[in-house]
Amino acid sequence: MKVKLDTIAKKLNISKSTVSRALRNHPAISPDTRKMVAEEARKIGYGPSYSRKGRKSEDGQRLNITALVAADVDKVENAGAVTHRMLKGLADGINAFGGQLSINFIRSEELEGFKKHGTSPESFSRIAEFSGAVLMQHFSEAFVSEISKILPCVSLNYAYNIKSVDNVGPQDISAIPSLLGYLQKNGHSKIGYIDAERPHPRTDIRRMLFLMALGGGDNALDLCIYDRDYSGHEAKFTRALKMMKQKKITAWICGTDGTASCFIEFLNGKGIKVPDDVSVTGFGGVEQTDPPLCTYNIPFEEIGISAATHLAERIKLPGRPARQILVNCEFVEGKTVKKNK
Repeated sequence: MKVKLDTIAKKLNISKSTVSRALRNHPAISPDTRKMVAEEARKIGYGPSYSRKGRKSEDGQRLNITALVAADVDKVENAGAVTHRMLKGLADGINAFGGQLSINFIRSEELEGFKKHGTSPESFSRIAEFSGAVLMQHFSEAFVSEISKILPCVSLNYAYNIKSVDNVGPQDISAIPSLLGYLQKNGHSKIGYIDAERPHPRTDIRRMLFLMALGGGDNALDLCIYDRDYSGHEAKFTRALKMMKQKKITAWICGTDGTASCFIEFLNGKGIKVPDDVSVTGFGGVEQTDPPLCTYNIPFEEIGISAATHLAERIKLPGRPARQILVNCEFVEGKTVKKNK
């Protein structure tokens, strides 16, 4: 007779999921519990199955994945376009290995309740029976830390300083310097940077990449506009307008397409034409602008597919160090950059 996880769970008076995680050396399970489970498993002759038939996990269960979306909506149809694209890729990736995807919307009141009281029983109880979780949108480090104690996790775009949570995001490490090089190739020597609206997942990274590409130093810092120093877009863009006159800036790299789109609209309102008077680039490939934006298209569906693959790997090896996986983006020349003569 084959020994099942339920047998060990009942013998030790712990949950089946705790037994499963203990046998896979999940970091959320204490060393004492892992040792106790291992000894009991050895004693009664339990051995994990390494068969991949039916695309099942080690304990014989089909992978049942949840996508946790921080949004005050009830239906997928009401989620944003980027969320839709990542969910589509995620679903395709999970279906490819025979898994099942469920979507859980985590509302702001739940997150606020966790922030105040340190626990969110409703959220945690909803996800406890899943095989793993994909984190979408922004959650606090504390919330993600607690989720990662319950389930193996992969985050989309947002990187968390948690040793067991993988992150899948766009390859902007080479893309931001590439945009800078493209502007320089077109004759622009005074190039400014406006960061994305917070809390964007890659705000600090993209700004730092810009500074590093310029060689750092005070001169590079003087060409950046930070959100933390301004109350909103209007104040930020007004400062950019002054810098264009004072520092002779002829081109701007914006942290996201959204920032670029708003900036172009602001400039048009001031009688400044893009690209005739100033060049602008974005990042993301999610905004329709007139003229079409020079940007990098982020393959959001590919990010979702990659997340599915890496979550399946983390479920098998939950104790491994966290990894950051970057998916290549596609350069789009657009029509918002003009040669500076």
